[in-house]
Amino acid sequence: MDQVRKLPSRLGRLVGVVLGVCVLTFFLINLLPGNVATAVLGDQATPEQVAALTAQLGLDQPIPLRFLFWLGAAVQGDLGSSLVNHQPVWDAVVPRIPVTLELVGLALLFAIGAAVPAALIAVRKPGGVVDRLLGLLSFSFLATPSFLIGLIVILIFAINLHWFPVSGWIPFTEDPLGNLSTAFLPALTLAATPFAYFSRLLRADMAEQLTREDYVTTARAKGVPRRGILYGHVLRNSVFPMMTMVGLTTSLLVGGSVVVESIFGVPGIGSLLIQSITSRDVPVVLGIVVFIAASVVIVNLVIDMLYGVVDPRIRHDHADA
Repeated sequence: MDQVRKLPSRLGRLVGVVLGVCVLTFFLINLLPGNVATAVLGDQATPEQVAALTAQLGLDQPIPLRFLFWLGAAVQGDLGSSLVNHQPVWDAVVPRIPVTLELVGLALLFAIGAAVPAALIAVRKPGGVVDRLLGLLSFSFLATPSFLIGLIVILIFAINLHWFPVSGWIPFTEDPLGNLSTAFLPALTLAATPFAYFSRLLRADMAEQLTREDYVTTARAKGVPRRGILYGHVLRNSVFPMMTMVGLTTSLLVGGSVVVESIFGVPGIGSLLIQSITSRDVPVVLGIVVFIAASVVIVNLVIDMLYGVVDPRIRHDHADA
């Protein structure tokens, strides 16, 4: 019940964050050099034609006034139409959302599925060979740009081994196996950085518990084997920092999909965002930003509420406060 009572205030913060991101994005993209009318008509257009299209699109109005007009329509569910091809923003963005969500979901699955066993193996012998290799691999992933990781992945798995296609996308509804084959390499590229965060976080948290927590000392005194302590207590208590990191990493994955989708030719919202920014298609950019901002905030809201479900003591602590 405590989580339900706090829901309105959390939703209010969600709306505030999305609104702030939209304001910042709108003003920044309108400060970019160039003119949308010129991008639509081409370099051969006359000044009269450019001026006419500028007035038709309402681009001759002050930026704050244009934002208020957009916001008033967006509140009613109308995000406008593309300035380039006049397609409604919803029609342009919505079909691409499942593609990006699939990549993000697979990347999280890969990252968590690899980070948990890697951290468990490394924490058994702190400072050992496996622990050092994990640290080296994690720092390498953090220091390497996603586009370079993507090129390395393509070189190994697509060009040398011929296991997966270099680029392209097959919808899941047409061919499920084909869809997974085209999604595997982009998702693997996206998973590299989250894997580094997850594995180092888990390893550090479990190592601290093994050396400092009283319940570990008590369990050892009772004769509980190290494996039982590690899997039955320490790993379970590391769920909370892991959940927090998953929420924070969601924004990283969605943002990283912009580059990864372009490398692998994936028709998600990331590739659409790059196209729209290049053509200064403000309504489409804002529609994508609204989705990304709302997704990140909602994921963090859900994780925050899950804390009370996973550990009821958190609910009691909040209630007492």
